[in-house]
Amino acid sequence: MQISACTRKQKQPKQIDIDPCAYFFEHFNIRIVSADQLGPVLNLRYKIYCEENDWVGTRYADRKIEKDEHDERALHCVIEHKDTKKPAAYVRLIKSLDGRLPISDHIHDFHATPNEWEISRLLVCSSFRYICNEVKITSLLFNALLLISRTIARHENIKSFYLIAEPRLVNVLVKMGYDLEIVSGPYKMRQHAKKGGTILRYIYRVTEKASVDSRNVLRSRLAKEIEHTLYPVKSHLNANKFRFNN
Repeated sequence: MQISACTRKQKQPKQIDIDPCAYFFEHFNIRIVSADQLGPVLNLRYKIYCEENDWVGTRYADRKIEKDEHDERALHCVIEHKDTKKPAAYVRLIKSLDGRLPISDHIHDFHATPNEWEISRLLVCSSFRYICNEVKITSLLFNALLLISRTIARHENIKSFYLIAEPRLVNVLVKMGYDLEIVSGPYKMRQHAKKGGTILRYIYRVTEKASVDSRNVLRSRLAKEIEHTLYPVKSHLNANKFRFNN
């Protein structure tokens, strides 16, 4: 599949400066969709979470899709490649229901408040794991997913997130100005099929803190453009809020 003038296999010409924010919005769209609009995202989730990493089971292996009962009440964030209309990256944000989140099965006596949500199925499609003029597209998409989640959290009064994370993700979140508290774990999860072995993951409670790192992230051009895309009329935020099912 042709996805860009830059690929992992091509020898790159002399490097030129590229604006990551401009590159992102030139090549990708941000879409907020409902469960019945996921389509190829479910195939991508199956490929990464069932075939590549064998982290979750699925009742739909014969259809090569991965979905569960939490999708219906989740907010689904898709970064779509403009040229191919393929999902390049994805994350879902799950609202608590009667004090429960998907992680409730792993934590004894856990009760989530209405403004505590869960982040899961964070992924970047393997077709977009390449470098273009010294811009790591994988990191660009990954950071965009986190900024999308952060923007929604700030506007929807979400005070904290829970997620299952490995050390690499934890380091990124800390650099973005988050406080992380381990609430459960560790859990052994299988590595990528080609790498073998296992990796330890923990369940974290993630809250934003007022810090220089946090302010710098929010002032970045990418963060501002993502906020403008999701909430274009700041003076009428109530009219532009996303609607969630209870």
